[in-house]
Amino acid sequence: MKRYFLFAPFLPALVIALVSCEATGHVELGVTSSAGPMDDMRGSVDHVYAVVTRVDVRETTESSTGTPEYTWYTVFEGNAQVDLADMGSASASMLGGKDIPAGDVDRVRIVLASDTEVVFGSLSVTMTCTSCSGDGFEAALPEPSTLDAHGSLDLTLDFTQTLDATHTSFEPTVLAYVTATGSAE
Repeated sequence: MKRYFLFAPFLPALVIALVSCEATGHVELGVTSSAGPMDDMRGSVDHVYAVVTRVDVRETTESSTGTPEYTWYTVFEGNAQVDLADMGSASASMLGGKDIPAGDVDRVRIVLASDTEVVFGSLSVTMTCTSCSGDGFEAALPEPSTLDAHGSLDLTLDFTQTLDATHTSFEPTVLAYVTATGSAE
């Protein structure tokens, strides 16, 4: 009998830990580009190599007082090189994914390596993107998507524009959208 009383103070913490473990879902992340073919006075743009180093998603929850609270979760971290000029007809390149607490996902933050390589035939030009590194840049989902416990979101980042009109700087425009939701049973 004494054994049960020794463990009784830890019981609430164990229940909270078990409930917390069950209240997660999975975010799967892909990248694509609908920028289409690009031409330049130096020739046609054959490749736009960008390196994705981190992707975070923002989850919105309601506090006990009814005000929204925002928490950022890193769902990808690494060095994934993508060719933004050669993805228009291909399906999304998968970067990976991660389990995060269930809730409403409404924003995405993308961090790229500071240098992007643009290839025109045999000419390779390195462009910097001031807003891409450091804290990165954000894209809002068209509408918040609910990540259910044991469910999943397939999140796609679509680089719709990669170069400015003169092709002298790399300032991407990204649309983030959920392509599918499911329940992982």
